Amino acid sequence: MTPSPPSFEALGLRPELLGGLARLGFERPTPIQASSIPSQLEGHDAVIQAETGTGKTLAYGLPLLNAIAGTPLRPRAMILVPTRELALQVRDVLREAARKWRPAIHALVGGEAIEPQLKLIDKGIAVLVGTPGRVHDLVRRDALMLKHCRTVVLDEADEMLLRGFKHDLDGILAALPTERQTVLVSATVGPEVQAYAEATMRKTEEKAPLQPATTAKTLTHHHVAVPKDGKLPILTKLLREEPGQAIVFVRLKEDTKRVAMRLRQAGLAAAYLNGDLPQANRNETMARFRDGLYRILVATDVASRGLDIPEVDLVVNYAVPPDVDQYVHRAGRSGRAGREGRAVTLSYREEVEALKRLRTGIPLEPLKIAPPRSGSDDHIRPWKPPVEAFEAPETPSKNPAAKPPRTKISRHLDWHEDRPDRRDRRKR
Repeated sequence: MTPSPPSFEALGLRPELLGGLARLGFERPTPIQASSIPSQLEGHDAVIQAETGTGKTLAYGLPLLNAIAGTPLRPRAMILVPTRELALQVRDVLREAARKWRPAIHALVGGEAIEPQLKLIDKGIAVLVGTPGRVHDLVRRDALMLKHCRTVVLDEADEMLLRGFKHDLDGILAALPTERQTVLVSATVGPEVQAYAEATMRKTEEKAPLQPATTAKTLTHHHVAVPKDGKLPILTKLLREEPGQAIVFVRLKEDTKRVAMRLRQAGLAAAYLNGDLPQANRNETMARFRDGLYRILVATDVASRGLDIPEVDLVVNYAVPPDVDQYVHRAGRSGRAGREGRAVTLSYREEVEALKRLRTGIPLEPLKIAPPRSGSDDHIRPWKPPVEAFEAPETPSKNPAAKPPRTKISRHLDWHEDRPDRRDRRKR
């Protein structure tokens, strides 16, 4: 019988943090928190191998906050993450945990105006959460001083290295004190991540054992062999039969829009997410997906990283992932925090080699899904977003020839799908 994890109090956290955890409804640490927090509280470097949904943010966030007394004006701790969305999520989690004494916890991310961020730095930041590009830019401008920073966390280190942030990370780490605590967090620990850990962490400290990539035990894995040109019909039927929320992973940015539009034509509440969408539109799409206004999100691997979506029931690999590590990242969006989840991979005959590589580390069970019959209701039935979920439209013009006013939802559709009157709207 597996022993239950200790209480947060037994881990040695400060009373202010314990009160914040109680307010958030956390009674006991997750396994990754219970195993990694004690050594971090002692100041040791750490490698935390954990997927999103395992409590990894508090696994490094609680020791980090525990070491901060009062409200320092210069960063005492810094967390680097690959995406703006993840930075904002981490910032919000830490603010909630530290609400008792409210240290200044701010996000400095790319894609936003730099002037407001410079003002935040001038006012004082105790804990900095940022993306590598923006933080490195601020360091090079001499606008951000890190000589008082005692802890640095590289969250989703594998993704930051994959996306080419190594140069920025090296520049940031060079600006930190030599005597510091370094925490590396990664869902997968391949040779590149392991080499970077060895190069940046103190050699005298013990590292957490590195384990092969795994998925949650509550997750089931299926594979569907698809005839030529049959992925979209099979995907449509699968999503009709699955009532919960789903994320569909595609390979290319262009595919996100194409697949989402086809699903909409089939009557499914689908949206798409890729790196070309403006940040405001990305945020709006995610808010509507979390609220259930969209049931299906079609995304690329890069666009989906760092997204905190707790209620995903199904992950579909529309494109076979190239390796087990990528599969783990995708599948980890489902089956989180003890919930049951399902991952389904669709593959053509030409993708058999990629499928063989997956089967070496993932127990894929075959699943048969017959394509929908021609003329069935799986075909065209356009989906329309529920207008009542948004602001009411303005009072129509008394002129019967006038075009109807643009509502919030119509403005949203301008950027989220092809519309025949799009050019006319831009002229207004």
